[in-house]
Amino acid sequence: TEMEVYNGELYISWANILSGASMGENIAIWDGQNYSSVGGGTDGFINDMIVYNNNVYVCGNFDNASSVSASKIARWDGTNWNALSNDMFLDGFVAFMEIYKNELFISGSFTTINSDTIKKLAKYHHQLPGEENNLEIFINNPGEEIIINYEDTNAYFLLVNIYTVSGQQVK
Repeated sequence: TEMEVYNGELYISWANILSGASMGENIAIWDGQNYSSVGGGTDGFINDMIVYNNNVYVCGNFDNASSVSASKIARWDGTNWNALSNDMFLDGFVAFMEIYKNELFISGSFTTINSDTIKKLAKYHHQLPGEENNLEIFINNPGEEIIINYEDTNAYFLLVNIYTVSGQQVK
């Protein structure tokens, strides 16, 4: 069970295992007496939950958050579930999320993101309006070859930074 306070409310993941929880949605809001739904929840279990940039991020082993296709990680904005990317596919689950230097890192059993080899650690950068897309990849061995395919018809620019797991940028 994970718990986070968001907008003055207590969010509890894996809430379906708790007595009186919301219909197996894997996440609920607890007001001290009752549970309420978080927009329909997810269709699989939630491993971790974190508040970041005024949103609740959840990760785990799920494919959808409510009716939104969201491969293993989703964002709740207080009203709606959102996918982090319309076409992101992870081949394994996301186990943990952490904020480091005001940036969201994810790790888990995944070894590819959209068929690109990733060694179980990636940094997510939320694109703001007017900002270039930014994907940063962390690899275990900087001598490994990485092929990155990224298609986004809305992208004007794409900045890619690659780092070793110790945080050293690969040039």
